[in-house]
Amino acid sequence: MREAVHASTTWGDLRTRLPPARSAQLAEAFGDDEDRPADGVALADVPVPGWDDADWPESPAQSMLEWVPEDVQQLGTEVSTRLSGEHLELAPERTADVVAAMRAAGYAMERDDALVERAAWG
Repeated sequence: MREAVHASTTWGDLRTRLPPARSAQLAEAFGDDEDRPADGVALADVPVPGWDDADWPESPAQSMLEWVPEDVQQLGTEVSTRLSGEHLELAPERTADVVAAMRAAGYAMERDDALVERAAWG
């Protein structure tokens, strides 16, 4: 999502780059159809709701609570902060255990620091 926002100059650009479910989230954030920016409106003129507050899109650590298998979540700690809400922290020293548990759950695992950086910061 962050790459889509960074690569877009207008709302139309952004809508074409986002998956349909994420585009629908943004539409809901504006409420009524007449409040939604037209395709030609610059992102700089009408900011993405939640972007400046880091509320949208959610952080990868937050979304892990939705899709990471429960037995893998047990290897980490669920943390709650006032600003960012709840998220999952996995300690680096547990990496081997996390990878083994994810593989056991059917996930293909490969280390990709550049992908992690893009997911977290765009």
